[in-house]
Amino acid sequence: MITSPEGYYLAAVQRFKEATFLYRGLAEKGFRAEGYAAGAIYLAGLAAECLYRAFIFRAEPKADIKPHDLRILADDRFMKEIANRPVYDKISRANKFIYEAWANEHRYRDNDSLCRYYKKHRRSLCAAVKGDVAKYICGRMLTELETVFKVAREKWQRRRVG
Repeated sequence: MITSPEGYYLAAVQRFKEATFLYRGLAEKGFRAEGYAAGAIYLAGLAAECLYRAFIFRAEPKADIKPHDLRILADDRFMKEIANRPVYDKISRANKFIYEAWANEHRYRDNDSLCRYYKKHRRSLCAAVKGDVAKYICGRMLTELETVFKVAREKWQRRRVG
């Protein structure tokens, strides 16, 4: 294993902060946020991957998992501790958007090619968008990831204390 569950968790938190700063923080400083959407989307996906890996490896230290497949990583090993059905459903919807919006190959795409990718391959995510698709996806992805992190932080701390 490259790192420990705690290492993955800390990396997840850092990648989420970096994605948020790259997109929202620079916008607050007057930069055009859409110019950084591709990078922020990629970092947000890495944050999700690290977060899922942290929980999977904490539950199963010898787990054999396929890298970069968020659909597989966001499985029941991550979700199993959520007993509250409405929270479970909310996190499931957030995870679904995250894994449908992210691909490891996004690191090679500029914003324009990322917009073309979404319009061609992920039309259901952006059918109603009337502007910059990457900007919309990035904003929504960060919001969904923030939802996941709120629950994950509580689960992570509770498990460490208990």
